[in-house]
Amino acid sequence: MLIMKVLNTLCLWAILLLSPMISSAENPLATEPKLIYNHSSFEYRTVDDAGLSLFSNISYNEVVDHLEIQTRELIQFIQLFDQDGELIFQMPVSSSKIHLSINDYDKGNYTLNLKTSKAGSIVSTKLMIK
Repeated sequence: MLIMKVLNTLCLWAILLLSPMISSAENPLATEPKLIYNHSSFEYRTVDDAGLSLFSNISYNEVVDHLEIQTRELIQFIQLFDQDGELIFQMPVSSSKIHLSINDYDKGNYTLNLKTSKAGSIVSTKLMIK
C-alpha cells in the first residue's frame, strides 16, 4: 500500500515536470502564417490554407489608408484583437468587401477574425503594423 502511494506520487511529479517540456516542444504540424500582403507600414498574413482560399483580392489604398479585403464568401462579422488577446472591436459586416483603416491602430500585432457565411466557419488572420 505504501509502495503504491510512493509510485503514484513519483508518477504525478514526473508528469508535472515533463508536461511543460512537452507542450513547449515545437509542434511539427504548426505552420507559420502565410504572407498575403506586404506593405512598408504593415504585413497581413493568414494562419492557414483556408484563409488563402477565402480571399479573392487584397490591396491597399494609400489615399484613404485602407486595407481593402475582398472575399469569395460573404463575411458575417469581423473581430479585431490586440496582441494581448483583448477584443478591440467586433462588428457585423454582411459583405464580401472589408475596408480596414491602418492608421487607426498603434504599431503591434493584431488578430483579425472573419466569420464567413459557411456554418460557423471563422478564418483567423494576422495583421502586423510596423
